Amino acid sequence: MDHFKGVRPIFAINRRADVVNLSLSGPSTPLLARLLDAALRKGATVVGAFDQNLPNGGFPASHPGVIAVGAEPASMAGPMYVAPGRDVLTTEPGGRWGLVNGSSYAAAHVSGLFALLKERREPLQGGLVRMSPNTQWVDPCANLLRLSGPCDCTCARVATSAAARH
Repeated sequence: MDHFKGVRPIFAINRRADVVNLSLSGPSTPLLARLLDAALRKGATVVGAFDQNLPNGGFPASHPGVIAVGAEPASMAGPMYVAPGRDVLTTEPGGRWGLVNGSSYAAAHVSGLFALLKERREPLQGGLVRMSPNTQWVDPCANLLRLSGPCDCTCARVATSAAARH
């Protein structure tokens, strides 16, 4: 389990986490697979980063019940959600800012969105736009706007325009 050193899903399971983000990928391990099954049985939403360089997106994204998330732009095929994963703004040591890329950051976007929706007891809907038979684009703005109601902002105009196109 070297690839997952430091990952402690049992902590999340014992604390009854609603959403578990696994922004990592590697070979399948029996112990982590059992822990994922336990989390899913307890009703947790488990999100995993889809690695386009590994078969079926790698593990844990390929594990049954785990929500696989790839980074936009989506050039890979498979059943997954796609979220922003390019030039994602983040903090860096020394109080600086930087840009990062990858499906790990896309998975974090989706995990955060699921956490917000679970907190509001709302299903994920209306903010997904189908890109291919198996891939769905996650639109956090549209989902959050749906939850908060109408507003007079650029985001609302963009979300309304995007929804009208699909």
